[in-house]
Parts: sequence; C-alpha cells; structure tokens
Amino acid sequence: MKLITTPDLTQFPETHYVFIEKIGPFQETAMLAWQQLHQNLAAINGKHQISAFFSQYKVQPQMVYRAGVAVDKKPEHLPEGFKYEKFEGGLYKRFTLIGGYQNLPDASGAVFAHVEREKTPVRDGWFIENYINSPNARKEEELVTEIMIPTTAEIKPFRLSREFDVNQETMWRLWTEKDLLEKWSGPKGTKIKQSNFELKAGATNHYCMISPDGTEMWGKQVFREIMKPDRYIYITSFSDAQGNMTRHPMSATWPLEMLTTITLLTLGDQTRVTIEWMPLNASPEEIKTFNEAHEGMKMGWGGSLDTLAEYLETLN
Repeated sequence: MKLITTPDLTQFPETHYVFIEKIGPFQETAMLAWQQLHQNLAAINGKHQISAFFSQYKVQPQMVYRAGVAVDKKPEHLPEGFKYEKFEGGLYKRFTLIGGYQNLPDASGAVFAHVEREKTPVRDGWFIENYINSPNARKEEELVTEIMIPTTAEIKPFRLSREFDVNQETMWRLWTEKDLLEKWSGPKGTKIKQSNFELKAGATNHYCMISPDGTEMWGKQVFREIMKPDRYIYITSFSDAQGNMTRHPMSATWPLEMLTTITLLTLGDQTRVTIEWMPLNASPEEIKTFNEAHEGMKMGWGGSLDTLAEYLETLN
C-alpha cells in the first residue's frame, strides 16, 4: 500500500449519481451495497454511460453509506432500491491510495488522523472514495483510489475535462513520450524545445517554448507521482535558461509554483482527459490572481487540447 499524504485540493464536479444507500455499521453495509450495485450494473449501464464509480458516506449522527456510479443524465427508471441525486460536488482535500481495496480502512484511518493533526477545516458534506481504475483491468497494486474530505479554502482549483476518440494507452503515450508531446503541447503556434525529459517521480523536465515570433519562454516540471496509465502529477514553474525559478513574464503576482494533475479515464472506446491546476505555497495576492484567471486558463488549456485533437486526426 502507498498513501500519498501530501494532499491537494480538487473541485469535485456536479454529477448525476445513481446509488444504493445503506444505514448501519460500515462492516455490515459497504460490501452488501457494492454487491447489490454490481448485480444491477447491467440494467443501469444498458441505458446510460457510466463514467465513474464512487462511494459517499457520512458518519454523524449515524453511518450512511452509498455505493454508486456517475451517469450521463438523469435516469427515467432505476432498479428497485436504487436512488438518483444530482450531486452538486464541491471543494475537497484529496488523498490518493495506490493499492488494493483491503487497504482502504487503514488508509482512511491515516487520512482522518492527518486531518485532525493538521486541523483541516471540514465542511458539512459527503466524504468520498473515488475509484480511478478498475480491478478488472489493473493489478491490485496498481489500483488508484481518491479519499476525499469535504473542506473549505481560499483557493479555487481549476478543472477542465474533454473526451477523445482514442484508447487510454495511446493517450498516455501522447502525454508522456517526449517525441509525441512535442508535436502538440503548448499554446497554438508555439514549438517545444525539450532540454531533458525523464518520466519518474523526482525527475525534472526543463523545457523551452518558442513562439511564432521567435520569443523563448522557459519552464520546469518536477514530477511528483507517476501512476501509469491513469494519472501523473507534477509541479510546474517558469524558469530561465539555466533552470532557475522565475516569475511569470507577464504577471508579477502569478503563483511561483503550480501543482498539475493529469488524469486519463477510460470511457468505452474513448479516453477522458482531466486537467487540474492549483497554486502551491502561494501568498494571498497570488491566490487572488489565480482565482480570477480561470477564464484565461480555460482558453490556454483548451487551446492545447484543441491542438491535441488536431494532431490525433493526423494519426487516423
């Protein structure tokens, strides 16, 4: 088991949620709820696209446990005993477990100990276990589960998702292999000059983007976690040609360091790419700058995804 105990913030999206709910001790309800969900999965999946599996639970004033799936729209009919809710989502502190589901009780205990020790603000809301990949497709030691604590913070994390008609293995290569990455990444019209690239935790990628007018802009990525082929996490910053951290060339109050999480989720024959961005070790002024720049981030990251889509068309 590996538990990433350096949590990040994430904005869980608004979700159409179909679930079965049980009330009582966790040991008596959780496994039963998942058994009943899987027994009825074909009936749910036959009319809806399932995009995620996740559980919700509350412990006060009594234990309430939900096993469920995210679907593409509100269902007209549900199997007996199942419920639907348009879950509004919200801000969560996210911890990541890598390993089998039998480790979840110990991991959750460690997470709640961390929350108590660090005095993490916990808002009234559902706790979540979000299962990133499937035990039918992954070895036990490769399973990735998000343990999510409802919280409050000044930071408003940025999140952008898009589906592509390509399998997860190909998409992983497009994001992580140097020669492929250079063909599409960066703002439209720019070219990427990589000085070095090694995809492993702790490694640094020092690169240069060249704009159409020849202007050079240097940056660094320091890889934090690699969970092939589902997710990787890195810290990014602007730099000079020697690799020293620098300020954003056009914003003196932009955060010096940004945490980036790239998640690739299999949806049948498609892959959903989700980009999450948030500042690290930022001052109140830097957080304010970041929070007010979400529309610009949509354009910037959206432009990169447009370029990715165009490059994918050349591969067909």
